Amino acid sequence: MPCKFACVKKEKFSIGEKVFLIHLKEEALISRIVNDDLIYVDAGGMEIPVFTSDVTRLIPVKQPVSQEPETIAAPEKKNLQAEQITGTNSGIFLSFEPVKEKSGDTSTFNIYFINDTGFPVEFIYIFSVHGQLNFRLKKLMVPYNYLLLHVIEYDLLNEIPSVQLDVRDVMNKNFTGKLEQKIKAQNFFNKLSATPILQTENYNYKVITESLQVKKEPVQKSVSFDAEVLKQMMMEVPVVKDQEVGPAVMEIDLHIERLARDHEQMGASEMLRLQLTLFQRELERAIAHRAERLFAIHGIGTGKLKNEIHRLLKSYKEVRSFNNEYHSRYGYGATEIILR
Repeated sequence: MPCKFACVKKEKFSIGEKVFLIHLKEEALISRIVNDDLIYVDAGGMEIPVFTSDVTRLIPVKQPVSQEPETIAAPEKKNLQAEQITGTNSGIFLSFEPVKEKSGDTSTFNIYFINDTGFPVEFIYIFSVHGQLNFRLKKLMVPYNYLLLHVIEYDLLNEIPSVQLDVRDVMNKNFTGKLEQKIKAQNFFNKLSATPILQTENYNYKVITESLQVKKEPVQKSVSFDAEVLKQMMMEVPVVKDQEVGPAVMEIDLHIERLARDHEQMGASEMLRLQLTLFQRELERAIAHRAERLFAIHGIGTGKLKNEIHRLLKSYKEVRSFNNEYHSRYGYGATEIILR
């Protein structure tokens, strides 16, 4: 059966024209035209980019509700099941899809927000270049779905742009998530992997989520408080929640028990991601403040965290050298980093 919207690709549009968004099933007004393939539309007061192949002038007429449900119930249910997207519950991602020219060279990247969870989420996305805001979007996303955020030129990767993505579960309030990342070419091209929902090979960044579920103590268990301990806890400054650029630290303590109180419920890979995220943030803070040296305290353990830190350090031109030699204070449990 031929596609209902087979002629969409050849349609020409103009600013202010009313169109129908095929995938979102809603009407919108064209606000900007980038080229023959990409336009921006105003949908419910929110400006979003869409491909011209995903919009049409053919606005469906709403069908009146039939008084005889037995004649329409079966077909309607079948259509809904056919359109349902099956997810894998692999998480929330920021995905860069390479767009290639006829020569095979990548010219641009389509940047997608992907919600491969069973929860509706709200997200705030910020894309910056040299510290200046380039693109910002706040929107709700239904479970197991995706959204094209915007398109960037390939050469923009040379400017080391940065992305920030904050998400939260809006219905059950089970989790929040955050991604703060500088896009560096040498690391970016190592992230090619299968992309959930889209089912393509893209460059993907996964959002680290934090559970908000509070563990319930048994009713019969009594709780007592030590006044001095409570006073110390109130004065304690949580390391991970600092979002402002402050003075560079001389030590980066990556012991998981200092970073997450619920670390016993975390998997090994989740703990490692948290430790590496903190390390990268503090390293870049030290670089920004022109620190000469610092110590990354990783412990001995299996050596996995130490090896990942050393791999990251090799990608920074600001790192003059680093070593894991014996130190009178840390033993072999820390790496000394010398900055340029």
